[in-house]
Amino acid sequence: MKSFYKIELSELDAKVISIEKHNDYLKVVFDDTIFYPGGGGQPCDLGKITDPNFEGEVVEVSGMEPITHKIKPLKGELKEKDQVKMLLDTKRRQALMRAHTGEHIFFKSLQTIVPEIKLEKNRFDVEESKIYVTGAYLEWEQVIEAESLANKIIDENRTITESDYSKEEAMKIADLRIKPERIPGDIVRVVRIKDFDIAACKGVHFHSSGGVGNFVVTALGRSSNNYEINFKTNENLFQYVKIARQAAKIMGTSSNELPKLIESMKDELAKMKEKYRKLATEKAKQVHEEKINDITFIWNIIEGADKRMLTETAGKFCIDGKIVCLIDSEVNFVILMAGKDSKINAVPILNSALAHFEGKGGGRDKLAMGTFKGNPEDFLVVLRKKLAEN
Repeated sequence: MKSFYKIELSELDAKVISIEKHNDYLKVVFDDTIFYPGGGGQPCDLGKITDPNFEGEVVEVSGMEPITHKIKPLKGELKEKDQVKMLLDTKRRQALMRAHTGEHIFFKSLQTIVPEIKLEKNRFDVEESKIYVTGAYLEWEQVIEAESLANKIIDENRTITESDYSKEEAMKIADLRIKPERIPGDIVRVVRIKDFDIAACKGVHFHSSGGVGNFVVTALGRSSNNYEINFKTNENLFQYVKIARQAAKIMGTSSNELPKLIESMKDELAKMKEKYRKLATEKAKQVHEEKINDITFIWNIIEGADKRMLTETAGKFCIDGKIVCLIDSEVNFVILMAGKDSKINAVPILNSALAHFEGKGGGRDKLAMGTFKGNPEDFLVVLRKKLAEN
């Protein structure tokens, strides 16, 4: 067993087997290592290499047979057969172990609440980590319930063991969470959390669940049926209580009543947005009309209109060869539409005007749209000149 699995070690004596120089770095293989080379979503360990004549910073560790250490020399020279001392960045290792062990506990907790959920991938970091899951509709209430169960398992300080099996043997283990296609070679490392979870994983974990400290979900994001769950471990939970208290104070309510008040405000905001959208729609219909040479030019500036509404409104006025320009002044979004009977190609005219305002746009034939910087009234002045030149 490689010494990086001996989680009680913070330093190790090792022998240099081979060295390759690559620009300002060395790529070194040792007879043993305390540095985990990464895998299972867990980043590699970092630290230092020292001997009486050399000091170097370990900036990357990769591979398995052999494990290669990318080292930035700080002083001295390293040679083959040198005996060195490896010094592990234990603070970083502990944080990554908490995240990885916590992920095992949380995902199994989530799967207990939502059996059809599947783990796609994970990404561990020192400050905040993520898991990506799919396969079921997921709500905050379920995530919070899983978070609660995970913390119960952590508090119980359940034993965690690791064993190696052949891939054939591992596939016979009941209830094993495994993706055999992602496991190179024939050896499968199986991690067991007593009476709770069993999963194939080559990462480095605590030997008991209590090492995680605690588990806090910080965000839940959704894209179709894929979910991104951010989390932290060993957190100072008082900071979240403090945030809730401060928010309650600002809102003039109690911490207990805060969620209900926010939900009420959310509903009220949705109603206001709908009312605002209807007002913007009515205003968009109050267009201005003028002649530019033989062109009938219709325009309006509206604040807070959405793209779909502007397009539909422009289409209603864009008849008998008329040219319509509608601008949302909130984001400086512009639509230029030419009637089917018009000889105008809207795209080059709009792009020409946009160029004067650091804008960009696109479209096809009779319909062009884009965004720009500056004053909408000034933009219309330039657009009128481009139409007159056409």
